[in-house]
Amino acid sequence: MIRSTDAKTPAGTAYRIAGDGSPLVLIHGVGLSKEMWGGQLAGLAPRYQVIAYDMLGHGESQRPAAQATLDDYAAQLTELLDHLGLATAVVVGFSMGGLVARAFALGHPQRLDALVILNSVFNRSVEQRSGVLERTARPNSKAPTPTWIAPWRAGSAASTRAPTRRRSRRCGRPSPAMTPRAI
Repeated sequence: MIRSTDAKTPAGTAYRIAGDGSPLVLIHGVGLSKEMWGGQLAGLAPRYQVIAYDMLGHGESQRPAAQATLDDYAAQLTELLDHLGLATAVVVGFSMGGLVARAFALGHPQRLDALVILNSVFNRSVEQRSGVLERTARPNSKAPTPTWIAPWRAGSAASTRAPTRRRSRRCGRPSPAMTPRAI
């Protein structure tokens, strides 16, 4: 059986780490925590050094600043990698974690071995965006509604923007679908 270790970075990011191979970071979605990755951590740890962490305002991590942006969430990942002494990693993001992974990829492509985005946002309808806004505004959430979500409110200029074409991307060379405006 592979053991996992729970710890916190000096900035207060809670994480779980298991395995000894190449580093692989797992980023959860809104309202979840590192706990969601339990099965994947157990399955991947025999081959990878698996790191699952709690995003700002989730699980056991610190609350984000009131005006937090996606760049702040990406900076949290950078701080985690620096704390662990990891120059690069495979980064896997689910839902909002996919947005964080994209922001990290755009800001630090040299730190990626690979990028995997699962069930993340891309050209959602007004109704779908409204559902996300409702979930992030629930009173039991530790996290304030991030400022990056504001442009996607129904009726805003960004919500009526023409769809961006999806293209494949290689690390370090973002496609139009990987630009901050498309996220």
